[in-house]
Amino acid sequence: MIWALLLGAARAEPPVAPAPAAGPDEPAEEIAEEIAEEIVVTWGQVRQARQAVIDDLMELGFSRIKERDGRTILKHTTTWRGKIVMYDDGYLKHRRQGLRLVEGPAKGLPEGTRWLPCVVIPTGCVQLGATISNRRFNAERSRTLARIEPDLRQLGDRMADASLGDTLGGLSERLEALWLGGVPLEGPGQARTLETYRARRAALFAFWESRTDNRWGESVRAGIEAFARQVVQRSDHPFTVSELEQLNAGSSAPRPFLARGRAADPR
Repeated sequence: MIWALLLGAARAEPPVAPAPAAGPDEPAEEIAEEIAEEIVVTWGQVRQARQAVIDDLMELGFSRIKERDGRTILKHTTTWRGKIVMYDDGYLKHRRQGLRLVEGPAKGLPEGTRWLPCVVIPTGCVQLGATISNRRFNAERSRTLARIEPDLRQLGDRMADASLGDTLGGLSERLEALWLGGVPLEGPGQARTLETYRARRAALFAFWESRTDNRWGESVRAGIEAFARQVVQRSDHPFTVSELEQLNAGSSAPRPFLARGRAADPR
């Protein structure tokens, strides 16, 4: 039940009121299925965004050559314009096409002797992509990037969304382990077990405060706050009013920690 509450809140906008618990008409199993479906949809959007970038490159004259080891390689039909190496994590490199020898202008020569002119004029047998100037190639890189940048940015956003879904999927278990067993959020064995509830509350707040100041970090913050409201503040060891005021006063986060609910002196 705890993880269902947490994920339900994290998928929403920054909370303005406590997140509702699953009622009798909305069992935890249905919430879990909804979350799983959303993650599948998100990764489907990643594939669509990735294909949009590939389509942009193919419109520019690149052809998909091969896919291997998490990479897609596209080469331009005009050699000097280079090749694109696109990784599954969205990282993209625009490189020169490698040095490769081709038969020189040897029309009419018998087979087996067509490489002879390369001895006299070596540059005539080298693909242009390996000899183009840095200035010209960098200009081509800039033109390519300008063309694909909107879809590349969209791909980055969709991958961040999917990564966030995976992160939130395991966040609730980590928060429960922290609160119920004192297991550090870094994981077992990464730091000393937190024996007191005061230390656990401090660790919860520190983790909330350290999230990145963007919409993905805000989603994680919302999930942590949902956990605080639904679990910590309903326990025998909630954040006190004075404790929250002190933590928020010294915080570097862009907004206060919203742990509404009962706040009595901890035992």
